[in-house]
Amino acid sequence: MLTDIEWNKLYEKKKSEPIYAEGLNADKNFIWTIKKDWYGQDRVYLQENKESVFFTKFSQINEFPNVYFDFYPDVAFIRQIKYITNWYLSEFENENPNRPFPFLSKDEMDNFINNTICFLINSCGIV
Repeated sequence: MLTDIEWNKLYEKKKSEPIYAEGLNADKNFIWTIKKDWYGQDRVYLQENKESVFFTKFSQINEFPNVYFDFYPDVAFIRQIKYITNWYLSEFENENPNRPFPFLSKDEMDNFINNTICFLINSCGIV
């Protein structure tokens, strides 16, 4: 959840950039154009890192009982894990890593990840 909060901060900042602001003001569904770059960067990473934890651990999870939130069904987590896995694998080979990413560059994504890792380490006392 802390990562989601940091991502929201980045998104709020980017909404002030003309390319974001103009698109969002002109079209209420423009967020889906923006998300093509977000998800595209994820898929490019997966193409280039086939030994990542996504492939070696996350996509291999077959059971994850919900013992955390009684307001979600028992299968909530495994259902979401499978959804995320299928979502990224469904188009991951079709993503062109050389296409323009005007709404989220590789450098922006890398900076977000590095900064968020540092934030989490400092916030959570991880050594």
